[in-house]
Amino acid sequence: MAHFSFFSSAGTSLASPVNLTLTAPIGPPSFPRNTDLSVTWTGGATGTRALVFISGNAAGDSLNISCQVPSEAGVLPVPSSALMMLDAGGTATIFIVAASNRTVDAGGFSIEASLETNVQQIPTTFD
Repeated sequence: MAHFSFFSSAGTSLASPVNLTLTAPIGPPSFPRNTDLSVTWTGGATGTRALVFISGNAAGDSLNISCQVPSEAGVLPVPSSALMMLDAGGTATIFIVAASNRTVDAGGFSIEASLETNVQQIPTTFD
């Protein structure tokens, strides 16, 4: 596993996250907006986060929904209250990525570093 190291007196290091393998949603190409969407995966490791983004449209504007949980959880329910903001029948894309984050305070600055895995994406629509 690769590591990223900060060059600070804190001596902080950041481990590369493990790729997640998406297990759901896989099909159908359309999902209801009035039900929580369960995003599941295998993989993940302690100390990393699973980030799920849904990018679509809402009343003619772009809408990005983002949720995150510890990656070892293996599941993230996206609430229907968020999905209901998306245009019915509009196209959207679901993205999932694993990330390691670390913040270091140095010289009066707060520096955040993030390592992320390759992004998986699923084009879809929401009814």
